[in-house]
Amino acid sequence: MENNAASALGGWKSTLREGLDAAKAKLEELEGHETYGASVTQSRRLATSGGKTVVAVYGKTASVVTQEEAWAETQALLEELVDIVAIQQGMIEQLRERVVELERR
Repeated sequence: MENNAASALGGWKSTLREGLDAAKAKLEELEGHETYGASVTQSRRLATSGGKTVVAVYGKTASVVTQEEAWAETQALLEELVDIVAIQQGMIEQLRERVVELERR
């Protein structure tokens, strides 16, 4: 039973890491853009912070912990990721507004 849980956790961790890597690559692409550079840099700092949290939380779960402890750590991680996504969504909305304004000109 523990092996199944460890396997599922490893698969989820791998999927999450792949998603973070894809986001990092996209940020690197946009970071050089003169209009979006500052926003992307701020977003990159937030994403890096989230990535470090993921590594810290799942590094701890490699040791044997209770289900309640694992759930509490996962919930804290998800709350931080939701905060990051909310900030990024706000940045996206600002960029959309800029695009609309530029298209009006």
